[in-house]
Amino acid sequence: PAIAQGQFFDLMYVNSTTLNPRTHYAYLRHHDGDTLLIVANFGDVPLHGHVIVPEHAMHYLQLAPGKYEARVLLGSEDKQIVTFNHSGNVVTAIVPPHQASIIKITPSKE
Repeated sequence: PAIAQGQFFDLMYVNSTTLNPRTHYAYLRHHDGDTLLIVANFGDVPLHGHVIVPEHAMHYLQLAPGKYEARVLLGSEDKQIVTFNHSGNVVTAIVPPHQASIIKITPSKE
């Protein structure tokens, strides 16, 4: 439902220095408490970078400041604990060439 019906938030305007806008695309989808970060790599080389999630996205999607778990649903099996606050929200993304990664962001139980 988050992909098909969820709110959309384009992240490229704040990631033009961390991602290549010619070969990468990142955005959030949110529906009924489910938040997904989608990162696409249209390039010929692997992407190992950081995706900035701005404060404005948190407000728009109604995500409260605090610790969140970022679990990869499509892509590598790594899990991250991310603290979303009012500045410097960053999620690591590892995406092979010509593929995408879907990362589910949920409140951390830690």
